[in-house]
Amino acid sequence: MPKRGQTRTAPQGLRRILAENIVRLMAESEDLRTNTALAKRSGVGRRTIDRLAAGDHGASIDTVEAVGEALGVYPWRLLIPRVAAPRATTGTVARAAVRGEPRFLGMRRPTRGVQRKAGKP
Repeated sequence: MPKRGQTRTAPQGLRRILAENIVRLMAESEDLRTNTALAKRSGVGRRTIDRLAAGDHGASIDTVEAVGEALGVYPWRLLIPRVAAPRATTGTVARAAVRGEPRFLGMRRPTRGVQRKAGKP
């Protein structure tokens, strides 16, 4: 609990990750390359976007949600290191990416038949 007169702050690691992802996704976007453009699309103030991109400001859940939607990613993905911009826009691949299937989140699925029981070579 913070002492009187102090405020709670997000861990610096999450602020840094959020800032890096916002800056990276803005750079990869065709129409959201400026903080002003992101502010307009997300409905979040430009000064707030400035502070988020600099890692100087903790964000509320609502702000993370609005920024994530404006950038075209699930909001929770902004808090994961090295989020890639969505590439697929149509078809089966896009639907799988939106559902968050492991291959699109940088994880591998377990391979069937490769797992061995303990004690057997």
